[in-house]
Amino acid sequence: MLRVPATALLHADGTHRLHQYVRAHFKGIKPSLAGTLGKMAIGVLTRSPNSIGDAIAHTSKDIAYHAKVMATMKLLAQFDLARPVLSLSEQEKKILTGMASIAASGHCSYEEWSMFLAQLAWNGGKCHIEPHDGMHGHARHGEIRQLLTQYLNSHYPVHDIVLASAGQRVADAQDEIARTRDMESRKRDATRRVLKEAPAVLNPGAHWMTDEELATAPGYATRKTDTSLLIGVTEGGKAVYYNGHESLMTIGGPGTGKSQAHAVTNLLRYPGSAVVLDVKDDELWKQTAEYRRRRFGPVFRFAPTDFTGSSHGYNPFDFISTDPDRAAHDCFVFSYQTILPNPKAHDPYWENKGRDFVWAYAMLVALEEKGPDRSIETLYRYFMHPIDDEPDSEILAIAQRLVMLGKIHDIPDLEGAGNALQSGIALQSKALESVLDTARSNLSSFAKSMTARRAMSRTDWRPSDLRKHQGATLYICLSADDLKSYGAMIRIMLAQHLAQLQNYSAKPDEPPITFFLDEMPKLGNFQSILNMQDLGRSAGLRLWMFCQYIGQLEQCFFERYKGVIDACRVRSFMRPDGQAYEHIRPALGETRNLFSGERAPLASSSDLMGRAFRDKILVLTSGENPMSLGKVLAYKNYTKRMLPPPTIKPMSRA
Repeated sequence: MLRVPATALLHADGTHRLHQYVRAHFKGIKPSLAGTLGKMAIGVLTRSPNSIGDAIAHTSKDIAYHAKVMATMKLLAQFDLARPVLSLSEQEKKILTGMASIAASGHCSYEEWSMFLAQLAWNGGKCHIEPHDGMHGHARHGEIRQLLTQYLNSHYPVHDIVLASAGQRVADAQDEIARTRDMESRKRDATRRVLKEAPAVLNPGAHWMTDEELATAPGYATRKTDTSLLIGVTEGGKAVYYNGHESLMTIGGPGTGKSQAHAVTNLLRYPGSAVVLDVKDDELWKQTAEYRRRRFGPVFRFAPTDFTGSSHGYNPFDFISTDPDRAAHDCFVFSYQTILPNPKAHDPYWENKGRDFVWAYAMLVALEEKGPDRSIETLYRYFMHPIDDEPDSEILAIAQRLVMLGKIHDIPDLEGAGNALQSGIALQSKALESVLDTARSNLSSFAKSMTARRAMSRTDWRPSDLRKHQGATLYICLSADDLKSYGAMIRIMLAQHLAQLQNYSAKPDEPPITFFLDEMPKLGNFQSILNMQDLGRSAGLRLWMFCQYIGQLEQCFFERYKGVIDACRVRSFMRPDGQAYEHIRPALGETRNLFSGERAPLASSSDLMGRAFRDKILVLTSGENPMSLGKVLAYKNYTKRMLPPPTIKPMSRA
C-alpha cells in the first residue's frame, strides 16, 4: 500500500491557501465586522441594554466562527491518502521508478519527490481516504472527509497532467545526469535521505543492516578496543568489531575460511588472554603462537599426543582439593566430564554406576595419594585390578580403603561405594565387572600412550595465569581424530579452568578471556560449555565456538542444540547448508516486491551457497537486522605476523 499523509498536499505551499478555503466554506455563518461595531456603538450611545446584548452576541458568534475554522484545519490533517501498489499502471510504475532514480541521484529535491508520491497516491481523487485513529467515530468525520476531497479536487490538476509532468521531469533529469560530472557525490547525499524515508512509504520489508543501524547495535563497533574481536568488513570496507562479553559461534563447512577469517585473524590481533582448541595439524599454534608470545604474553602448549614430547604438562589432580568436602565436588565434576550423560541411552544404569566408581576412586587418589602418585595414571591403575576375593587382593584393599575413608570423613556415598565393591567381589559379580569396564573404557585414553601420561603427570601452568598475565594463551593441540579419544581429558581440563576462573567480577572494559574452540562438538555433550554461556559474561569469560554443520551440534547436544546456537550473541554462517538455512531463514525475514506484492526471503539458500556469498559472512544477532560482511583472511592480511612457532622443551621420558 502506497500511503502518504493528506497534509503532504494540504500544506504543500503553506497553510494560507487552505485557511482561506475553509473560511470561505463557512462564510455564511460569519458576522460582518461593520455590523458588530455598529451594534456596539448604538448600544453605547443609547444606553440600550438590548443593543449592548445584541453586540455581545454578535461578538460571540464571531469568536465561534474562528474557533470552528481552526478546528476544521486540524481535523483535515487527520487523514491519509492510500492506494494499493497493485493498482499502478505500467506507465505509473515506470514513472515511479524514474522519479526514485533521479531523487536518489540528487537531481530531484526531496520536497519534489514527496509531492510526486502524494499526487500519485491521490490519483485524481480515486484513492482511499483513511482516517487516523482519532477520527474514527468523530461527529464531523463525513463533513471533513467531503471538505478534504473538494479542496484537493479544486486545487490539484487531473492525474494525466501529473503523470505527463513527472514523465517530462524524469526525461529532463536523465539528460542532466548524462551531462553532470559530479553525479556520484550528490547521489550519495540524496540516496541517504530518500532511502531513509523509503521503507516507511513503500514498505520493502527485511533488509541488511545499514551503517546507521550498525552504529547503534549493542556490542558492535567500527573502532577497535582492547575487547574487540574482528567479525568482518562492510561492503564499503569498514571493519566490524564485536566488543561484548557474550558468546559467539561460527558455522561453516571445510574450505569456507572460518579459521582464517575468525580464529587466526583474531589471535593475531586480540590482546586479551585466550584458550585455543587447535585441531588442524597445529595450524593455530604454528601461525599465531610466536607473535602472541612476543606481543601479548606467555604461551603454553598442551599436546598429549605429540610423540616428540614438545608439550607443557597439566595434572588435573593438582586442581582437586585435599579438603574432603571440596574434593567431593571437584571429583564429581571430574567424573561427569569422564563419562558424559547420554539422554538417548535406553538404560543409563551402567554409565551412572561407572561414573559413581570414577568419583569414588578419584576421591581415593585425591585424599590419600601424594606427590607423583596423585595422578590420573594412578586412578586408571586402580581400575585395572581384576576382581579377586582373596583376602590380600588389591581390589579388596581398595574397597576397604573406600569404606574407611567414608567413615573418617563422614561421606556416606564413599562408604556405600566401598560396600558395593566388596559385595560384588564376594559374589564374583558380572554386573560389577560391566560397571568397571564402563569406567575403564572412558579412562583408557589416559593409559594408552606414555606421551599422554607424561603430559598429565605434572603442571606447568595454572588457570590463574590467564588472569595474572593479560594476553597469556593456552593452546590445546590435538588432531580431530585424537579429540574423539582424548575428549574426556580436554573436557576435564576446560571444566577445571572454568571453575577456577568464574569466581571473578570482570570490569566492562577488561578484555575477557576468550575460548576459541575449533570443532567444539567433538568434545561431546559438554555441560560446562552451556554453563559458560550463562555465567561467563560477568566473570570475563567469552566463548567462541566453531563447527562445520548444525548436524554436529544436534549429535552433541541432542534436542538442546537450537538453544545452544540461539544463546550466542553473534552467530556467523559461511555458505550454510540446507539445515543451517532452515534455522536462519526466520531471522533473515522477507522482502516484498513493490509492484507485484510478491514476498521472498532476503536471501535464498541458493544465494547463500552461490557465487555472490562465496566470500561473505552472514551474521545474525538477536534483535538486529542481519549483516552480510566480507572476510578478513589472515593469510592475505597478516602474513608478516605469522612467525615460526616457539620451541617447547620436550618433557623428560623418565
